[in-house]
Amino acid sequence: MKEKKTYLNGLDRIATARDMAVYLLSACLCLLLAALWYGLFDIGRWIPAGVALLLYLGLTVWWTRHRIRRDAGIPVFTLAEELEQTLGTFLQNSDAPSVICDKDGRLVWCNTAFSDSLGDKCPAQGENITSVVPFLDTDKRITLGDKMYMAQLTKVIAEGTEYVFAQLRDISALRAAEQAYEDDRMAIGFVSIDNLQDAMQYTTENVNDTLLEVDTKLRRWAMKNNCILMSYDTDKYLLLLDTKQLSECIEDRFSVLDEVRQTHVGDGVSITVSMGIARVGGSLAERERAAEAAHEMALQRGGDQVVCKNGAGVEFFGGRTKAVYKRTNVKARVFSTQLCAEIGRSSNVVIMGHRWGDHDSVGSAIGMAKFVRMCGVKYNIVYSKDDKNIAPNIEYARQMEEYRDAFVSGVRAAELLGPKSLLIIVDVSNVDHVEVPELVKHAANIVIVDHHIQPQELGSNIKLAYIEPSASSASELVTEFLEYGLNVKALNKVEAELLFSGIVLDTKQFSKNTGPRTFAAAQYLRGQGAGSAEATDLYRSEVDDLTKESRLLSNVEIYKGCIAICSCDKAVDESYRVIAAKVADKLLTGKKVEASFTLIKVGDQVLISARSTGNINVQLIMEKCGGGGHFEMAGGQLRGVSVKEAQQKVLRAINSYMNSTNEEE
Repeated sequence: MKEKKTYLNGLDRIATARDMAVYLLSACLCLLLAALWYGLFDIGRWIPAGVALLLYLGLTVWWTRHRIRRDAGIPVFTLAEELEQTLGTFLQNSDAPSVICDKDGRLVWCNTAFSDSLGDKCPAQGENITSVVPFLDTDKRITLGDKMYMAQLTKVIAEGTEYVFAQLRDISALRAAEQAYEDDRMAIGFVSIDNLQDAMQYTTENVNDTLLEVDTKLRRWAMKNNCILMSYDTDKYLLLLDTKQLSECIEDRFSVLDEVRQTHVGDGVSITVSMGIARVGGSLAERERAAEAAHEMALQRGGDQVVCKNGAGVEFFGGRTKAVYKRTNVKARVFSTQLCAEIGRSSNVVIMGHRWGDHDSVGSAIGMAKFVRMCGVKYNIVYSKDDKNIAPNIEYARQMEEYRDAFVSGVRAAELLGPKSLLIIVDVSNVDHVEVPELVKHAANIVIVDHHIQPQELGSNIKLAYIEPSASSASELVTEFLEYGLNVKALNKVEAELLFSGIVLDTKQFSKNTGPRTFAAAQYLRGQGAGSAEATDLYRSEVDDLTKESRLLSNVEIYKGCIAICSCDKAVDESYRVIAAKVADKLLTGKKVEASFTLIKVGDQVLISARSTGNINVQLIMEKCGGGGHFEMAGGQLRGVSVKEAQQKVLRAINSYMNSTNEEE
């Protein structure tokens, strides 16, 4: 093929097909003119001279046409051919690694710089190259040896086949400058001592001695990591550090949390600290606001932890101790005043709990409806007719005329939401887990009241948020609003019963997650008529439910000698949601069981109920499975997986939690 092409090119330099056609046409024209000449004048002796003249004219026309084409065309062809050879030599010897592969990533050609950069790892021709150099992915920054490159991709189609030509541009110097800039950027943080004043209530030791010990440990840690720690209050600090130092602290998982936790007062009460750190983009003022939000999130999650906000999201460290009671009547009264003002500015209020509600979500919703009614604003409560678990609570509330028409579906609630409407969410702060998530997107004003640990940042349409993980239940929080905020002295018996049932459920008959405020709220509700025989039916189990519990309890495994895991491989109906939670509670009654997990499959998702005696933080474990909750009570949902696959994910989360705990110890 190559020799034939060379021959044709050589012939083309003498005459093209067009040149030959011009010549033949000229010759024919000359013969025709000669014949006419001979026929008209009969001058035979001039025939040879005339033919020769005409042939000369034809050849002149042809030669002129050929010279014009040769002067314009032959050098262009020669230059293109030489450029092609020169370009190939340039790419082959270029310092910039270059490679050609097909659309599936199989190597077709690469230059010397590319093969030298990979060395022995360079694939052979025809082998897949993307596993070694993933330049076909969306992220075009790749590393070869000790250098970083940016891939510039060009698609080429040759003989009907699509190829990708990639030339790698060395950006090592640019990346080094970026890294230096990132390392020198200042991160801002806020640090606070969680429970110093509370711990001092139970001891006669000098507060200053304990405070000095904690201060010394914090400053020693700051000096070790080249940080600036400035005190602006008795138990509060401002933290300034470079991004490089922050990365080292993250790699160390903020060991200062464990050092401070070893400080004890009184009868072994540990002192803990909380930190909120931001290394986001923007101005210093924006980083300060982000750090304040991170610090508030650390406190709302129970303290004894670090919340670090960066451009990619939020990271959590610590959280090994239970939340400490820090609420006061004053805080409840202040929030009640703010909530009352927000309600007063609203045209109507829609109240909503979490999906597949329980006694606490219904009780807190009823208590909040009472609060709204006292403010003189119209209200509605969102519920699902398909949720049979809360049907007795709804029917019990409908005994009162005020709640007979108050319960509406999600569709009706969406119609009721206007630009001046207020949406109050109770017993859940994760907007993805509310009864109707679409309402959150359409609501312009939202208030959240919850006792679960905040799993994520709140949206911009959240006007007020009262999230207290130290509370036993959302019903306890709403009860405080009624008692200390509006000073309600005449709570209806049904309302008191439903609020009381929410507290009783989440505290496991006042045996778990209780504090002084819990018993104070229960005492107030008892004074309003709660605890009667009528409410006892709300806790009774159907005989069929007892059979379902036995079915789950027949399949229990013990993991690591202290964790009970119960799973049901077969798909079950919605009634098993509550059954799974009850089974998780019962498993904790077993000897040496410190945590329990129950897994069931309902529809296309696997539901996980997690419980703990207080030695294992199941909330951190469930966060790794896309869920959350409390230190001792949490849950999660996994879609598109089998029960066995979900159980393996839970086991990996448990192992990760155990390993990190052992490292910190």
